[in-house]
Amino acid sequence: MQENKRSIEDAERWKKEHDKSMDISAHESTVILLHEGEHRAKMTVPIGVTGSFYKEYHKKDGISSFAVESSAITGLVSSSESFVDDTVYTSAKQKGAFNYPGITKGNWSITDKYFDENTPLMMAAVTFDKQPNHNYVAVLGNKNHPITNKVERTMANFVIPSLQPIDNLDHISDAFTWGNVTYRLPKGLQLKSEPKDGPNTEGRVYVGPSMILV
Repeated sequence: MQENKRSIEDAERWKKEHDKSMDISAHESTVILLHEGEHRAKMTVPIGVTGSFYKEYHKKDGISSFAVESSAITGLVSSSESFVDDTVYTSAKQKGAFNYPGITKGNWSITDKYFDENTPLMMAAVTFDKQPNHNYVAVLGNKNHPITNKVERTMANFVIPSLQPIDNLDHISDAFTWGNVTYRLPKGLQLKSEPKDGPNTEGRVYVGPSMILV
């Protein structure tokens, strides 16, 4: 009887942890930050990232940060030059303008495909009221998904509302250093554990009010 009781308790504990994990997975999102010199902005996308890369952009003083998962690619680009004059924008068959609080100028475009993939990219170019001499572009595309209804809804209802300047970055987040990597997390998070999955894989788990970051 004692062993049966323990087995039931273990099963209930596993189920609770599984449900918690599935809930976190179902509500995953990724924040992309640019915080180098005059490049100071952030955006949020509703995907769980499996890879990322950071590079200088081809425009003057430009940088970009991209993130990818199995079904999507997204990124945030920054430059002192206007993106509306770029050939990517001027050659787009679908393009227009939009208004949003805190944004002085907003323009959007949809490319036919990304490189040789059947992946249209939607781009939202913005100039913030608080940064009148700087320009940013949010990029989002669903891989091998030529119908753009979903990416348009995600960009309009989720990504564009999340675009913000982060001149007050130090007031809303803390910087952490782990080896040769420095990263930022929302204020109030505490390091809970540093799990290891074999000799080559390490992680960190942070917890805070209504939030778990792994």
